[in-house]
Amino acid sequence: MPLLQVYQGDRQINLNPWALEPATNYTITINPGLKDKFGQTLGQLMTVNYSTGDVSPDIWVPTGANIFPIGKDLQLNISAVNLTSYKSAFKSVEPADLVYNDSAYPREGGGSLLPEPSAWKNASVKGQQNQATNITVPLQQQLGKATGMLAYGVQARTNSYQEGNQQRWREPTLYGVVQLTDLGVFAQWFPTSGLVRVNRLSDGAAVENATVQIYESKLDAKSQPQPTPCATGKTDQTGALTLSGERFKQCMDGQRFAEPPKLLVIAQKGKDWAFTRTNEYSGAYEYGIDAGWQGNKPESRGTIFSDRSLYQPGETAQFTGAAYFLQNGVLKQDKRVRYTVTLEGPEGQKKELGTQTTNDFGTFSLAMPIKKTLPLGYYTLKAKSEGVLRFQAIFASQNSSRLTLKSICRYRVRDQESGIRGWISADDYNPWANDRGKNAKQLFIWFSG
Repeated sequence: MPLLQVYQGDRQINLNPWALEPATNYTITINPGLKDKFGQTLGQLMTVNYSTGDVSPDIWVPTGANIFPIGKDLQLNISAVNLTSYKSAFKSVEPADLVYNDSAYPREGGGSLLPEPSAWKNASVKGQQNQATNITVPLQQQLGKATGMLAYGVQARTNSYQEGNQQRWREPTLYGVVQLTDLGVFAQWFPTSGLVRVNRLSDGAAVENATVQIYESKLDAKSQPQPTPCATGKTDQTGALTLSGERFKQCMDGQRFAEPPKLLVIAQKGKDWAFTRTNEYSGAYEYGIDAGWQGNKPESRGTIFSDRSLYQPGETAQFTGAAYFLQNGVLKQDKRVRYTVTLEGPEGQKKELGTQTTNDFGTFSLAMPIKKTLPLGYYTLKAKSEGVLRFQAIFASQNSSRLTLKSICRYRVRDQESGIRGWISADDYNPWANDRGKNAKQLFIWFSG
């Protein structure tokens, strides 16, 4: 382990405290031949006496959630240094407790797995000064059985400090949950169905006839009534349970999931149980692709494009909107729908441009004159029926030697958005100017679908 920490050009040398022993007297000797960057030597021997103090009191325990297979006499290790006592709390967690809790950390408004630290039990620590003391907690003994989940918390007063006229204590508080089980649970949801698999951790074998209970996950709930499962079932000989139709309807709150669900799955075989929790984003980005699904709300797949990539102020830009939306996994054209078209200026000023109606192919065309007097700024064209068709154009003028800006074109159908991107460059290439870069008034717009 390095003893010294030195930075080039710095006028001090730092000692690494982790390389020194606690409560030890050291003599630091500096050789008279030590040179600076100019070649000058120190010229005389220098010694400094330095005494290290005791290690700061501290406590540590694994935090977060940990799951271990059964078959080993596992223990929870608490590490303490220079402490005489600490407080702790332990609680055996029931499967339904996980509906409202995913950790042992306190919940706002109550309903936590553990009581307040003021109610925790005190325990003494016996160990040597400046040496870590390991305190072991047998998990099965705390659980009272071979399998299950244990929530725990530890707290200790480590060192005091002065705040105003009062002496206060730093009290690190650590929380965790640990589970012993031989079951592994996999769950996957689809818009109208679900799949649960249960296997043994010890050998990977499928678990037949395991009881599966599915709950709505309510980690943000303000109150905690007794939870009831929205679906139940038994695994088959392959360890799988397929859910659909009436037996899954209560979890979907209808005929299908509008969005990926937040569900808690409990699988139990005998006295052993395990769980898995899915959120709306679970698995969506874990396979290198966007694995999300389309719910029953329309998702825009429309776009808007121009007739060509270059425009000059004073010309008329031609745009075509293609109105598509995705609903229930089917891509549909938004046919024969009237849109009100509005132009918004850079200061928020609006100008109505009439209405456009999509044809039998779900498209419409629009001509937009570009005035020579329009100032530099963002202009947004909006077409609105139940949703919004919108694109932004940036007009650049006067001494824009090379201006490259990003333009965003968005199409919203029934409150859903998608977009295309383009770039606008003023005087990046000027086929009209005689003297480039001087009072130029060119506009180049490129839209891409």
